[in-house]
Formats: sequence, structure tokens, C-alpha cells
Amino acid sequence: MIDKDLTDDPLEREVEGPAKQFAEKRGWFVVKLMQCDINSMPDCLFHRRGFTLYIEFKKFGVPPNKQQLLRHKQLRKVGIPVHVVDTLEQAHEILR
Repeated sequence: MIDKDLTDDPLEREVEGPAKQFAEKRGWFVVKLMQCDINSMPDCLFHRRGFTLYIEFKKFGVPPNKQQLLRHKQLRKVGIPVHVVDTLEQAHEILR
């Protein structure tokens, strides 16, 4: 196990929770996708003023797996933005 004091790299949950709070304070309606009948859907769905986007939260430096990348491609093909985020700063930029 890695001691958190030895690394500054955020874990997925350390980005996702604060990002969702940031979004809600700015008027986003946030849905955490816990279980879905479609595999590899992104973690959260964000809605605001008629606009929808997905965010896939990842541990710092860890890319999406092949199945997630395929699902992201399918969503983008039908016009739904999908972002992969591994820092809170990235989430803030998207959810301003």
C-alpha cells in the first residue's frame, strides 16, 4: 500500500467528490452512475441549461481502459461530450 504522504497524486474519489460539489454550486444537476445495464459508462452525468456531458474520473495518470475508450467514442459519435479527468483543476475548467 502506498502511503498518501509519499505522493501528491490524487485518487479518483479525491477528485470526484469535490468536483461534484463544485458543479452543484454552479447549477449543474449531477448524477453518479452507480449501476448501469451498459458496461463502461462514464462515472458521472452532468446537466445544466439544456446541456449534458459525462465525466470519467480516473486516478492521476491512469488512462481509461479499452472498453471505456470504446464507450466514450460511441457517446461522442452521437454528440454527447465525454471528458476524462484526473485532477480537480481539470474538472473545474470543464464545469465552470
